[in-house]
Amino acid sequence: MGDKHESVKIRSYPKAIFLYPSFIVAIVAGILATFMGKTAALADGTSLVIYSGLPGKIFIVVFAINLMIFAWDFSRAGFVTVILLGVIGILGGILLEQKVALLAGLGRLLDAIDLRASSHVFFAFAAIFGVVLAFSFVQSRIDYWEVHGNELLHVTGFVGNVERFPAPNLRFRKELPDVFEYALARSGTLILEPVTGERHALVNVLNINSVERRMQEMLSTIDVTLETQPRPQPAPAPSQPAAPPKT
Repeated sequence: MGDKHESVKIRSYPKAIFLYPSFIVAIVAGILATFMGKTAALADGTSLVIYSGLPGKIFIVVFAINLMIFAWDFSRAGFVTVILLGVIGILGGILLEQKVALLAGLGRLLDAIDLRASSHVFFAFAAIFGVVLAFSFVQSRIDYWEVHGNELLHVTGFVGNVERFPAPNLRFRKELPDVFEYALARSGTLILEPVTGERHALVNVLNINSVERRMQEMLSTIDVTLETQPRPQPAPAPSQPAAPPKT
């Protein structure tokens, strides 16, 4: 039996892991602000850097969407509702545009919003997000579960404290409570259900389809191994001595 079938580690991440899009966009916005800034000379001989508002607008839009995904759970029904509301809003805007110059007014409003910021602001946001993501990664390395044969291991702490749970005939199932979190990191909830004992729900398991597949491979290998073990054969009955012929 290969090593990939001996055990499967399951890491449950904090919800903060889904802030990684804001982390990436903050770095991109900082780079854009650095190269899009223009230096203007002042009358006193000093210079002033004038930054573009485009990086700030990009960052604030992505951060707002990311924050909504982080704050609320969007089930399949909720996702469909959001899509329908978006379609209704677009159609309503098109109808309203025929009577009122809505888009022109909206464009002037957006132009009036000044989101110019130096590259240091975006890199500061990136540093904050980076620290949060780093702590989330470390936590997943010091607090995780391992399915090993017919038992569950809960490993915690830097020294690797192990709590063991018997799990004969382990069953498990996958749930996808949030459509957007699944789209961001293939994340879901894995529920482990031993025949005896309490059930364990592990949330925010990244690449949950891969974890599910490896668990199926491991458990099916264990079942095949048990089924193919030779069973003890009953000992043959002692032979009876032949009866003497009758005279």
